Amino acid sequence: MLRNVMVILFVVVFGMIFMRGANATIVLDLNGLYFSDALSGSSDQSNNRTFYQLFAGFSLDKKDQFQLGWSYTIHSTADTVSSTESTYSSTQMGPGFLWRIDKDRRWRLAAYYHLQTTGKFKSGSSSEEEWRGYSYSVDFGYQIPLTMNFEMALRLNYSAAAYNESFDTTTKTDVSYSRSFIYPSIGFTAEL
Repeated sequence: MLRNVMVILFVVVFGMIFMRGANATIVLDLNGLYFSDALSGSSDQSNNRTFYQLFAGFSLDKKDQFQLGWSYTIHSTADTVSSTESTYSSTQMGPGFLWRIDKDRRWRLAAYYHLQTTGKFKSGSSSEEEWRGYSYSVDFGYQIPLTMNFEMALRLNYSAAAYNESFDTTTKTDVSYSRSFIYPSIGFTAEL
């Protein structure tokens, strides 16, 4: 699996270099959200969410409406109820496709398929589990130009991960776990 991911990553990087020589636009995109919530009462609760996504790619056409590249995503959550903490973290890598929908290139739709997805989960005093599987995500948003080559974006994201293997300190187990999120985010895009 890692070999396949490395081959795809090489193809994307080589494609970016080749397309740059053909005057294609290189795209760098960062998308993220941090959210924290706390409740004090008879049982204290807190929730923290951190989501980041980096996309590097290149345009497929002269109008820069279609873009192809590689996505690296990090999700992290921590939920505490009455001093019992549950944590989840995930790293995801895979190809992505972006479409600038209108002629002014303000509205965008993006889809990503993360071939390599690893997650870690720990609840209370139990041992941490490592999960492996795949994930996909989509985002829809509006790009706000700040300069000629730099934009800020407001986006709505959906992400779903499916895990089929679990590892703890001594055992590998076949599982069927999933985790999904819907969240807003702020993004920044540079086109070179």
